Amino acid sequence: MSKAIIISGFPGVGKSYLAKQSAVDSQLPPCYDCESSDYQWKRDPLGIAGPTRVENWVEKYVDDIIHLKDYGTNGRFDAKIYDYILISAHEEVRKELQKRKVDYLVVYPAGGLRNRYMARYLKRGSSLEFMKNMYSTWMYKISSMAEDPMPQIILADGQYLIDLFTGERFDRVKICHGTH
Repeated sequence: MSKAIIISGFPGVGKSYLAKQSAVDSQLPPCYDCESSDYQWKRDPLGIAGPTRVENWVEKYVDDIIHLKDYGTNGRFDAKIYDYILISAHEEVRKELQKRKVDYLVVYPAGGLRNRYMARYLKRGSSLEFMKNMYSTWMYKISSMAEDPMPQIILADGQYLIDLFTGERFDRVKICHGTH
């Protein structure tokens, strides 16, 4: 069994970017971006997400996260073994992981970086609705992550998730023991 490490990353820390880079850079550990929106929204016959949430999406999402953690692969997408599973920072997802006694690492920006992250969201093409939501709920979301009982890494200005994997490599033992 793989026992991959789960990283719950705040929006804009670079989860998708890290996963894409890990696929082409052999110096990076294999990372899987388990995109929560694939679980949250009902889709039309063309696969386009609509405005209706999927019932029990959190449980289904966490089921797949646990499968990825334990076996390192989803099996539905590919047979690659992943060392890191990158997941959303939704509070309800983190609470479900805690309820099931699944360890994870929390990565989020320092609270004073709201305007910097708004610029990141704009640059990556996030919707105006998403940006308004993030702007108005910023401190609540940051506080929720700060109060999370799992090990945490707080990113500084200009820092992305991938920066944690460059230079001196992330040490799996440090993460598992909550040292950062």
